[in-house]
Amino acid sequence: MQALAASAFAVLGDRTAHATVMRALSLQTLAQRSDCIVLGRALRASSHLQNFPGSQRIVTDVEFQVEDVLGKAPPAASVLPVRVLGGVVGRSGEYVAGQAELELGAPCVVFLRRLARGGEPYWLTGMAQGHFPVLSDAAGIPHLTPSPRLPDLLGFEKSAVRALSGLTIASAKDALRRVLEP
Repeated sequence: MQALAASAFAVLGDRTAHATVMRALSLQTLAQRSDCIVLGRALRASSHLQNFPGSQRIVTDVEFQVEDVLGKAPPAASVLPVRVLGGVVGRSGEYVAGQAELELGAPCVVFLRRLARGGEPYWLTGMAQGHFPVLSDAAGIPHLTPSPRLPDLLGFEKSAVRALSGLTIASAKDALRRVLEP
């Protein structure tokens, strides 16, 4: 009986199940809702407890080094404070489905917005939909890829993720210029 259970687990364990579903954002919507669209990399990250109305959550603050601007106005600084939901504080951890995880030192394109002006950090527009790791293909050419934490998207065919995945940085800039032109 244990062998049968182990076999069933092996067969079923290979399937990926996604419990989180989000409505897809179009490239135009993602770009328009963002304050800046930049290429860069996370330098440092630290997690802490943050009070929100009615709850206390773990958030991770990331120092993000801007290397290039792909769309919108350039940010005022070359290192930006970016906040994402989830993280680890002491022996407590919090995972937020659909939230991007910015890997330290890894290049990525991010769509950023501020919820308030002033000293508040930037947030990823559309959570994982606004995060595109940049990976090189076999020829060494860097391309945008979907965030590894991207949930299933309703309306994927018209999504920003579909529109940008596989594009080079130059092609992504062109696509953004076209959707942001008046």
